[in-house]
Amino acid sequence: MRYGNAVAMIVVLLAMLPVWAEEKAESRDPAKVILIINVGEKATLDLWGFFHEAFIQNAEPDEFQWTNLRLYGNLDGERFGLGFVFNFADLQEEYGDWVREFYGKVKLTNAWEARVGRILHSVGTGNARPGPFRWETALFPHLPWGQYGTGWQLKWIFGPWSAIIDATGNSSASPDDLASLRDLEFSALIKRTFADAERELGYLSGSVQLIKNVCHFGLDGQYRPIKELTLRGGLVYSDYASEKHSNSLDVFGLAAYRLTPRFEIHTMIDGTADLSKKYQELQEQTDELGITTYQWQTYRTSDAARIAWTNGLRILGEDDHWAVTLDYEMALEGQQPDRILARFQVRF
Repeated sequence: MRYGNAVAMIVVLLAMLPVWAEEKAESRDPAKVILIINVGEKATLDLWGFFHEAFIQNAEPDEFQWTNLRLYGNLDGERFGLGFVFNFADLQEEYGDWVREFYGKVKLTNAWEARVGRILHSVGTGNARPGPFRWETALFPHLPWGQYGTGWQLKWIFGPWSAIIDATGNSSASPDDLASLRDLEFSALIKRTFADAERELGYLSGSVQLIKNVCHFGLDGQYRPIKELTLRGGLVYSDYASEKHSNSLDVFGLAAYRLTPRFEIHTMIDGTADLSKKYQELQEQTDELGITTYQWQTYRTSDAARIAWTNGLRILGEDDHWAVTLDYEMALEGQQPDRILARFQVRF
């Protein structure tokens, strides 16, 4: 990226802030693996990240980013702040989008926060599509959400209710490309969490996203009847404006159980179905005498389906600082063969 050096310098300066501050302190939350640094009396710098490397047998080229090295950061004052997410693994790619997020934020009220800059769309903020560091399986199901765009976002929290709405430019373009400011895209999410006197039990959320010629509608939820068991599921329906592209339905369901604090087993079913539909095109035909006629031809889009069943285990370190995941994926429907998957992850 053309401004990569400038962003890297900003990261260095943010990391040096606690050195310059007259009063500074450090604390680590082992449950979240977060480094919190008090910068003076009114600002806090929160830095953390993760690294993972994966092996996926018979992987498709665009299926999974095998290497991740991400740094997350928040600089929060009384009212104004700065947030960023950098994936340094993308620096090795000529056109790698290593600046995943970089935005300014302002606290409008106790319930409202506004963000402007390079943002993660509301539909990708950790519900149906959690961040890679939260995956129980080696490969999380593909859900057709656009992820990052340049624009604005509003966040609202009131008790167990929360909502996010945003509008950005083209999410498929790099932030230093003028195309990232074109092709308005919109997404929104509303969420309701549930808890008892001891812990959070789960959530339900609904979301919508409008990108170019497609509209995505999503529903998802999570439930933890006991602390050791996590149940999660979701679906996304994609409605394409173009008649030449089949509408689709993506679904998944996951169950993960902690046998001990260091050992977890899980099972997941996920799949994608093309919902076949008809469309017509006007075809030109010329006979032997050179006479041209036009006739409507009816075509049908794809009605293919892919369903996979994944079973595996995770071995975790103290406070989940590291994890090794081993999975076996069986194809219940579709052309993809059975395969072995593995992932090693470190959080810092």
